[in-house]
Amino acid sequence: MRLPARFAMLPVAALLVSATPADLMIPMPNTSDWTLVIPAGSPVSFRRFGEYGVARFNGRFVLNGKFSYGCSIECEGKLQDSQLELVVYPDPESTSLLPRVKDRGGDMAIYIRNGSRPAHVLSTRQQRAALRSGQISHLQGRIEIVVDDLEISGDCDSVFYSARFVSFAKASRKLAVAASSGGAGCG
Repeated sequence: MRLPARFAMLPVAALLVSATPADLMIPMPNTSDWTLVIPAGSPVSFRRFGEYGVARFNGRFVLNGKFSYGCSIECEGKLQDSQLELVVYPDPESTSLLPRVKDRGGDMAIYIRNGSRPAHVLSTRQQRAALRSGQISHLQGRIEIVVDDLEISGDCDSVFYSARFVSFAKASRKLAVAASSGGAGCG
């Protein structure tokens, strides 16, 4: 009698497996064909669209990946700290859980809006002075930080991601000097 009861549970188990949540799709305003894709199980939830169609999200999450700290736009002459940016290039595990814009591929780069806070821990005073004077262009390394207030926006064919630094999950002080290249804009 016990054997048939076990078989009776098979349809229920199959139903539970097939009930996995689907990715959430949200059309972006001010664009003709852009759609946000929020993966099922994402650590963030969609809050609202802000000014200029910027998508805003609630939720804290750990961001793992490579980082670059330096200047990327208008980097001539002596630089100010406000011209230096911290950008995190998430590992595939982080990227797979974060919202993205459908059919707009490329590597995800997340600008950390208050990046000078973690950068002062990740770099020495001498390294920051070398960045400001133009002796070196960027510092690079690996990072694991907690962030929140994720934002996604777009311009032309480019997608921009930014988040707010909250704290370190883990930090590596091993930094490498690297040369920068490339520019920004539509084209």
